[in-house]
Amino acid sequence: MVGLRMDDSPPGRAARVGCALAAVLALGASPAAFAAPTTVGVFVGSNRPGGGQQELQFAIRDAERMRAVLSEIGGLRAENALFLTDPSASDVLDALETQEQRVRTLEAAGEQTVFVFYYSGHARSDALTLGPTELELSQLRPRLESVGSTVTLAVLDACQAGAFSGIKGVAPGGEFSYVSTETLRAEGLVVMASSTATELSQESTELGGSFFTHHLVTGLRGAADRDEDGSVSLDEAYAYAYHRTLVTTAPTRVGEQHVTLETRLRGKGEMVLTRPVAADAWLLLDGAVSGRLLVVHEGSGTVAAEVVKEPDSSFSLALPSGRYRVVLRQAEQITSCRLRLAAGSSSALSKADCEAVAVGGGTVKSTPGYRAETLLVEIGVGALASWRSGPFFERLSSFGFVDGRGPVEGAVSLSLAGRVVGRGSWVVTASTLGGGAAVRRELGPVANGEFVGDDVFRWSTQRITASLRYTAPLRQDRLLLALQAGAGPTTVGTSFVGASGSATERRLGAHAAGSISFQGVFRRDGLDLGPFLSVEAIHARVLENLLGERGNVGGVSLTLGVRISP
Repeated sequence: MVGLRMDDSPPGRAARVGCALAAVLALGASPAAFAAPTTVGVFVGSNRPGGGQQELQFAIRDAERMRAVLSEIGGLRAENALFLTDPSASDVLDALETQEQRVRTLEAAGEQTVFVFYYSGHARSDALTLGPTELELSQLRPRLESVGSTVTLAVLDACQAGAFSGIKGVAPGGEFSYVSTETLRAEGLVVMASSTATELSQESTELGGSFFTHHLVTGLRGAADRDEDGSVSLDEAYAYAYHRTLVTTAPTRVGEQHVTLETRLRGKGEMVLTRPVAADAWLLLDGAVSGRLLVVHEGSGTVAAEVVKEPDSSFSLALPSGRYRVVLRQAEQITSCRLRLAAGSSSALSKADCEAVAVGGGTVKSTPGYRAETLLVEIGVGALASWRSGPFFERLSSFGFVDGRGPVEGAVSLSLAGRVVGRGSWVVTASTLGGGAAVRRELGPVANGEFVGDDVFRWSTQRITASLRYTAPLRQDRLLLALQAGAGPTTVGTSFVGASGSATERRLGAHAAGSISFQGVFRRDGLDLGPFLSVEAIHARVLENLLGERGNVGGVSLTLGVRISP
């Protein structure tokens, strides 16, 4: 259980700032002196690869997260945001032109504006890669500079995104400073890029997004608020994203990733990006909580935030109201907490009331959409296209028996699955394996003029299969591909009814099976619930007659079912 402290008001420091000041970029240290600017944005997420590239998993999701945080606590209104998924280069240019007209209309009416361009996807050193098309950086930069907004903020999450900067010799650094934080009413261009001009940007399956965007969004939700004034400025957001991205990418195979920043601002004013104080709900992390925390939204299964909490420090995360699971790791100790954030209130996480979680032995990262460590129950129904072979059936045929059933039969199955290591799982399945009947008809009459009844031989098989399964994520972790192979015991019950009498028998045999399945993943109220479609091939050797001749049964099954995980 989780210890929560409920409060009807925002965090204490909220009173020092005021909820009414929410705006994506507040240009001015004296909010009363100037009206908050209007924010206009274009958010682009492109998973599509170009030549020689692989499809990304989380670019679209990253763009949605960026738009969401600016909408929730950055003052971005829905009518001022365009969201593009897997667009072409011309689609992006059209969106820029549309939003430029909106900016110029607002500026003509005397309003200050902030134009935000966010891109997550593939890139080369000189262009953004948008599927088969490319948008050259030499074309994109002048378009952004000519938008006509008071301030333009470009956030690029792509490989070699630092090449967008037109300033040579700008070196990334955790304590990067710039004139804009010392002045009032800044104007100009800001570019924040996920990597330098020579580095590769990386995605994380554990975080369910790119390292850079995830840490930037977490910082904007309050983790970067160093002075605890209820707002996150550009320098705070950059410093947090720089340090966390560098630390979390250092151990990866690709290596360290340095966030870069270019500012061409003039005038005066601190650049405020978000105001967590104006959020719908808050998760309070006080001095008693320390370690690495993953905050997972229960409804969507996405990682809402990942923070490293130092002891004796305290801050809050601005989050949408709803149910969350918080995983806290300290060295080899892991605790899991569930809580509900109510709208308009704050909730404090108490580590003492969280439940301990056993540490698994795997080193492979798992995605939010797939929880291999939990127990899965799978129930399925389907059809089996059966086959029969071997000298057993040849002997039946030589005695005049013919097949008495069709080639397709119904089948039901029940499976339990649990984690082995990484994406590997054990699976135990109990299922019917079908059956059959062989019929021999007597054509000649007996003395009383009646025909002799049919001789019928029937069999019915069941099986228990112990398997190993490997599961790989497909479409944004909401569709899984599972490959499975196993073997186990098979039982067959036989019966003979004819003119000479009747007999029944049960025998034990063995079988082998292999399958491929597609599984959907949906979460609701803490449950994994999703459909699956499986194609399986089974071969069993179970039938044997008095001459020692054996018969093989099996087939190919198509099963549709549902998987449930508490």
